[in-house]
Amino acid sequence: MYYQLQGQSDWDCEFNGLAAVTWEDPSVGECRFPVMIAYGTSVVVHRKILKVLLGLLEGCIVVVDCIITDQLLVETN
Repeated sequence: MYYQLQGQSDWDCEFNGLAAVTWEDPSVGECRFPVMIAYGTSVVVHRKILKVLLGLLEGCIVVVDCIITDQLLVETN
């Protein structure tokens, strides 16, 4: 799962030569590999969208905080 979360780049799971990138399901018999290989850039795109949404949320929080602070300053003066 680490590989999928890191964007599926070859260097993300090199592990000193102990790992290999494969385009085929490595499951054999009863030994099942439970994580599906995500083709394309969907994991990377989802991560970027999440970062944008979190940035927007942070910006909204800052704006609301500024408005509340300004209102408190006006009320105390």
